[in-house]
Amino acid sequence: MTIDNTKSKFTGRVYLNTVPRKPLRQMWSFVAVIVAIVFAVGIWTLMAVRESVIDIYTGKLQVILNADIAALTNWIDNEKDDVEILAKQPGLNEEIVRLEQKSQAESDVRQTLLDSDELKTVRNLLMPLYEEDDYQGFYIINRFGRCIASVSDSMVGSEIKSEQMVFFTNVLRGKTIANRPVIISTEDDSPGGLPVILFATPIYNDSGIAVAALALASDPEKDFTRILSIARTGNTGETYAFDKDGVMLSGSRFLDQLKEIGLIEDSAKSILNLKIRDPGGNLLKGYKSQLPIAARPLTKMAASAVIGQSGIDLEGYRGYRGVKVIGAWTWLDDHEFGIATEVDSYEAYKVLRPLKIAFACLILVLVLAAGIITVFVYKVENLKERIKTVQQLGQYTLEEKIGEGGFGVVYKARHAMLQRPTALKMLKKEVLSPDAIARFEREVQLTSQLTHPNTIEIYDYGRTSKGIFYYVMEYLKGITLTQLLAIEPYVPPERVLCIVKQICGSLEEAHGIGLIHRDIKPQNIIICQRGLQSDVVKVLDFGLARDINVSSDVQVTVANVVAGTPIYIAPERLKDSKNFNARSDIYSLGGVMFNLLTGQDVFHGISTVDICNQVINAVPPRASELISHFIPSELDDLVFSCLSKDPANRPESCSEIIETLDSIKNNVWTQKDAKQWWAQNWHKIDSAGLTPSVEPNPDDSDDSTIDRHIQKERI
Repeated sequence: MTIDNTKSKFTGRVYLNTVPRKPLRQMWSFVAVIVAIVFAVGIWTLMAVRESVIDIYTGKLQVILNADIAALTNWIDNEKDDVEILAKQPGLNEEIVRLEQKSQAESDVRQTLLDSDELKTVRNLLMPLYEEDDYQGFYIINRFGRCIASVSDSMVGSEIKSEQMVFFTNVLRGKTIANRPVIISTEDDSPGGLPVILFATPIYNDSGIAVAALALASDPEKDFTRILSIARTGNTGETYAFDKDGVMLSGSRFLDQLKEIGLIEDSAKSILNLKIRDPGGNLLKGYKSQLPIAARPLTKMAASAVIGQSGIDLEGYRGYRGVKVIGAWTWLDDHEFGIATEVDSYEAYKVLRPLKIAFACLILVLVLAAGIITVFVYKVENLKERIKTVQQLGQYTLEEKIGEGGFGVVYKARHAMLQRPTALKMLKKEVLSPDAIARFEREVQLTSQLTHPNTIEIYDYGRTSKGIFYYVMEYLKGITLTQLLAIEPYVPPERVLCIVKQICGSLEEAHGIGLIHRDIKPQNIIICQRGLQSDVVKVLDFGLARDINVSSDVQVTVANVVAGTPIYIAPERLKDSKNFNARSDIYSLGGVMFNLLTGQDVFHGISTVDICNQVINAVPPRASELISHFIPSELDDLVFSCLSKDPANRPESCSEIIETLDSIKNNVWTQKDAKQWWAQNWHKIDSAGLTPSVEPNPDDSDDSTIDRHIQKERI
């Protein structure tokens, strides 16, 4: 029975060559310690460098934030000084007071103002000054919220919206103040133009009463944004301003990105159009938020700042593009807006990436080195083990042990002259008894009478110098039918026909000389590739075979023991272990066909007794009832008849089965099909460790003594 289990893994009993694990465990322990030390040192180094980077950026971001705030505050103070000086220009105050008086006309106020000489004078006085200082324009607002003078005629005579009047009311109380960026709009929705920052001061009449507010309008895209962008760091650092609703008040350096990811329209600017809100993911990497922008939460930074908190976060949070950033921020109560400076976390910590890569490479090199050392140690130890176990047995050199059971040991061996690989099976010394020797010799003698190409071939047998009996078989590389069903859920009917014909050929010869196998089952049938042919079947384990031509008193068996495997044992044999003939094997063959066609056993039970009871009493299901794929009706009938409880209802012989199989009109499984299957599935067989094949039953001690199991369960 042919074997090579250096890689094999199979259903049934598995016998694997093992190498002493102590050297491997020692080596791996040493490697594990080294890896642990390197890992600990690497983690400590990364953490130390990261802490240093955090310290650097903590100071850097705070310095940038403080510098930007100082520069912005200084600029605002200078602009407020400028508007105060402008308001004191000779003649301007008087013209504005007279203009304010005309704004109280009872009818057609707008036209009255536009036609007034005072408006022309005010414009002539102010326009050279604001144009020289690059202002957007000016607005003069009276106590009642009416714009009485402006660069734009459309604004003159219009009442500004109430929410904007709050700012001018504070001015009229005698304060020179600056406003955050706004768009000046009127109650009648007259166009107000672009966003502006207003620097406003009161205008007093002769009685010292503030009757109007003079406001110069500055473009936030210029000085305001420029000041915030002077100290930004790297390729992704930016400082920006925002209001209590999280609306950006300054320009963003990522304007093109914002348009590309849809945060603002193509024609828009970021000022007053961009919301500082967390999209929930990185928009630059294609993330699509399910929430509209207005429903998204403020970013971690903005949420903290709008409630008056200052802070710094070096662990990282999502910015308004969804990119992870680090940043520092503060809220300026006097100006009613917040300032934040941020930089992408990826850029901030890029200094750590070379260290991480080097650390990962070092760990990888250690693991690879450990793997190489493991292979080397394995081979050395394996070689040592082989040297220890190599023995000369007559003309055969034992190369390695590939199977072991209660009574027998199986070796891969090689003939000294022929140099062909063989499987050599011999008894163990400790169980060497007359009965064991007789059983061993019987298996050899029975099997050696068989010459069919689908039967395992016996090459030789004999005894060692110490009296140990052995025999030599052909060495096969293949898989059992059980292992075949581990690769695919069922076997196509045309392939089943091909396999079963070969099994029948082997059994037909055995039955012809009076030998009954008594243990036909998927584990005892191997398919392999031999002599450029694929799907060659080999029937194994004739160790249970019984010669029906020899009287029972001279046959070596254990009294009252049923030989075989419960699911595949014919019912009559379970009732009477001496009641068997060729049709007993045909029942087992029916079970094998059922198993191949459906991928299932005929009966299922929770115990050996339960299965035996079903084999004796239960009507077997038809294979066609359990599956959805097509089975020829003739094949379905054949399987059902083979599983008949009454031996008389089964096919009389294997030759009759072959005739039935030949008559079935079905697709033919050709050598081309077989070779194609082996080519397509060899990687599955190899990766699953299913080949080469192994010895399924070196001594048959597990499956053959069914009565012992039954007795245990009855107790």
